[in-house]
Amino acid sequence: MSTISTAAISSKPRQRRRWWIGALMFGVLGYVFRKCDIPKAPLIFGLILGEKVEQSFRQAMTISGGDPIVFLKSPLAVGLLALAATTVLFSFWAKRKSAATLAQAAASGAPQP
Repeated sequence: MSTISTAAISSKPRQRRRWWIGALMFGVLGYVFRKCDIPKAPLIFGLILGEKVEQSFRQAMTISGGDPIVFLKSPLAVGLLALAATTVLFSFWAKRKSAATLAQAAASGAPQP
């Protein structure tokens, strides 16, 4: 369906070809994500918000004269950075715990979920 939509967007052959290639690339990427069991939401958030976040980061670094301590001066910024770090660490911990539980279940001969 997405390839039909891309053909309807433009009547210029060169531009239509670019849309088809883009749709094909995202289709292949979606297939790979599904096969590798990778969530798609972080990729979508990154594509949508990435440019704006990068622009704001550059602006903050320019205003501070390149000093990264500017991100630790606000209590809100410190709290959000701590929350992000905690989330990442919890994710790694949960994945390790899950892998250890599965390994232990496989070693004891119990059926895997």
